[in-house]
Amino acid sequence: MSKTGRESLHKLKTLVDELGDRDEGLKRDAALFEAVFRDFPIPVTIWLTDEKGLCVSRRVSGRDSKGWSSPPPPLKQEEPKGTKVIDMYQCVELKKEIEKNLKVALKGQQLSFMSTVEGAHIWSRLTPRYCEDGSCSGVIGVSWDLTANYRMFSALLKISASDCGLGDPEMELLKAEAKSAAQGSVIKSLLEESGT
Repeated sequence: MSKTGRESLHKLKTLVDELGDRDEGLKRDAALFEAVFRDFPIPVTIWLTDEKGLCVSRRVSGRDSKGWSSPPPPLKQEEPKGTKVIDMYQCVELKKEIEKNLKVALKGQQLSFMSTVEGAHIWSRLTPRYCEDGSCSGVIGVSWDLTANYRMFSALLKISASDCGLGDPEMELLKAEAKSAAQGSVIKSLLEESGT
């Protein structure tokens, strides 16, 4: 075998080894993500669409939510149109909001919004993905059921604004701590981001 043939063969072997290492790394990363997401205690759903807005992948974690079903219904691979993202949401109002905002996200705009449905508070973010040519290749969506956190946030705000114990130093300190906790909460930032 000639020297150039051996060099080409060596380069090919090196390339195959590098691709194999990269593939193994991707599999480990995916398995880690799956393990964390499967056991995640907070009700959250994450999904990915193609450029037409059809669901190509999704995960649901945590306890049940009024917003979506857990586990989600199976993807409809056999249907020519595919599965719509809204098929995994069970709340009619939330389906409408997701569908309306997905159209905007598919045009390239990232959005966050809070939906209040049947006593549940669900925050969603839709983030466009792009091809190399700058066109939108789909959307990554996340919906997080913040009901329990929202109730705590509201209670802290009520306590901090209450006239109860006015002038009592201990009560004033507790009210100040409640206000500080509410102002520094993740819920406050998510509400601000979503314009709520």
